[in-house]
Formats: sequence, structure tokens, C-alpha cells
Amino acid sequence: MTVSGVPSPGWRERMVQGAIPVLGAAMWVQCIQHILWPVAGLRYAAMGLLGGYLVLTLPQVGRSTRWIVLACLGVTGLCLASGSPVSAALSGLDTALVFMGCFPAIAMIRWALERGGTLSRIEARYRDLPPQARSDSLLVVGHVIGAVVTMGAFAIVMPPADQMGDLRLRTQAALVALRGVSLAVLWTPFTVGMGFAAHGFPQVPLWQAILCGMGLALIGLALSMGRGAFSGLRRIAPGLGAVAVPVLGASAVLAAVNLLSAMPAMDTIILTAPLAVLAFALISHRAALPGLKPVLRASLNGLGNEMALFSASVAMGMALTSNPAFRAALDGLDLARLPAVLTAIFAMLNGIGIA
Repeated sequence: MTVSGVPSPGWRERMVQGAIPVLGAAMWVQCIQHILWPVAGLRYAAMGLLGGYLVLTLPQVGRSTRWIVLACLGVTGLCLASGSPVSAALSGLDTALVFMGCFPAIAMIRWALERGGTLSRIEARYRDLPPQARSDSLLVVGHVIGAVVTMGAFAIVMPPADQMGDLRLRTQAALVALRGVSLAVLWTPFTVGMGFAAHGFPQVPLWQAILCGMGLALIGLALSMGRGAFSGLRRIAPGLGAVAVPVLGASAVLAAVNLLSAMPAMDTIILTAPLAVLAFALISHRAALPGLKPVLRASLNGLGNEMALFSASVAMGMALTSNPAFRAALDGLDLARLPAVLTAIFAMLNGIGIA
């Protein structure tokens, strides 16, 4: 409503809230267009949209993230002033734009998983376990659920654990769940961590990355399992299978498309995942399809913190790696002589850290 032609309070906020998902959707569409038919001018326009998106979503950025972003911008400025080309920073923004295509795809995958009621059935079975068996089974539960919903897995596995009266058991349950979810990050293609790896090493087939990470994850699971784990797992095995089978199947499809099409792994995820989810919805959950719109809107509307962090950090990384002084310092360390086993260990620790 207006009084004497004066807009009512809050109209600016409504305009901003309406513009944010529109900008996000435009960048998502541009990411798909860039994969299918790259046009340099449109990509630079998308970088401009990204700048507008970051400005409008600034209130979403947490205090710690703001300090990190400021530090990254400071380092980027120093690099540009000491020899890094501006194109390096722009390349970082180009990389950040890729994730505007990845995040909605992951949101759609999570929506599809939740529609089948599988997660609620796992939670119901899990609540009936005795306290010790519940804690022992958390490792695999967290791993399987975390392969798709990552941090959202804690919303499923932790509420029953919070009912444990013993503080020691609750602490142990939290640590076990964290370990299971973190190990999933090493192989699942439905996380930002795999997206970073796939974009950074496009020459590596997705199936190789999945199998390599899965092998490391299985080693971690085997080393972490207690003797009582299987008693609890037998009780919740049907629910776990209902999640594990489609997750493994979807991963295999993505890997096959990546192998046959020779597209980079990240492009495969951006293009294939939405089509697969839409097909799933049309075949099995047509009535729930309208519910996908608010999920996508919320995803596109709430990426300010993540995109600010990715944009600033990736731009800084590109500026650093193209800086003559920084490259000279790295050459002096002679990192190429590190044993391969240390490289694998660093990769595993980095994957756990991303979780």
C-alpha cells in the first residue's frame, strides 16, 4: 500500500529479495548455456551478474566469512600489484560461476531423495536401536546419508543420539557421525568438494575419482568400525539400501555419461542431475513436482555466504598461482619430489576438511 504516492516501508527489501533468485537463476541458465555453447561476451556478463548477486546477498555473509573474504581480496590486490595479470582474477570468477550451476543441481538431488520418504524411514528404524548399537551404526548411517545431503545428514542421525543420557555416549556418537559424513566427501559426486576436484582436474575421468575416493573411504570405515557395529546395521539395512542403491546408481550414471561424452565431470553433473531429477519426478512423484520450485528458489536465494567465499578464495588462488614471485617461491620448495603416499594423505585430509 502507499500513502500519497509514497511507497510503504520495506519495498526495497522486497525488491532485493525478489532480485536475488532471479540473478541466481540467470547465472544457472548461463552456466548451462556456457557448457553447450560458450560465448565469451555472455560469460563476462554473467560475471557482472555475480558481482550484483554478491552485493545483494551481503547480509547473508557471516562475520568470519567477511574477514576471510577481506583477507582474500587483500592478497589478490597485492598479487595484482606485483605482477599477476587481471585475467587470473577473472578466471577465478569464471570458476566461481560454475558453482552457480552446481548448487541448484545438488539441491534438486536432495529434494528427490527426500520425496521418497526414505530418510524418515531410516530415522524411524534408527530410533528403535539400543544406545550402544545406535552409536555403532552411526558411522555407516552418516556415510550413506552424507553421500547425498552432506551436512544435512546430521539432522537425521543426531536427534536420536541426543536422547542418550550418558554425555560420553552422546559425544562419541557425534564424533562417529562426523567421521562417517566426512569420509563420504572423498568419493560422492554430489558435493562441493568433488566439484572443486572435478573442475580443477578436468582431465581425470569421474569414475576414476569416484573409485579412488571410495577406496580411501572404505579404508577409513574399516579402521573405524567397532565390534558392535553390525548388530545395529542389520536392523537398519533395508533403509540404508534404499538410499545406497540410488546413490550408487546415480553416481554410476554420471560416471558413464562423463566417460562417453568426454565432458568435464563438473559439466556432467550440472547437465545430467537436473534432467535425472525431473525424469524421476515425472515418473514417480508428479504430484510433488510443484514443490521443487520453492526448493530451487531457496537454494538460489541463500548462496550469498558460499559464493562470497568461493569467489574471493578462488580469485585469490588464481592470482597467486600466476604471480611470478609466488611461483618462484614454490619452485624453491621442490614439492614435486614429495612421495606419492604423502600426496594421497594430504588429499584425504583435505577431503575430510571440506566436510
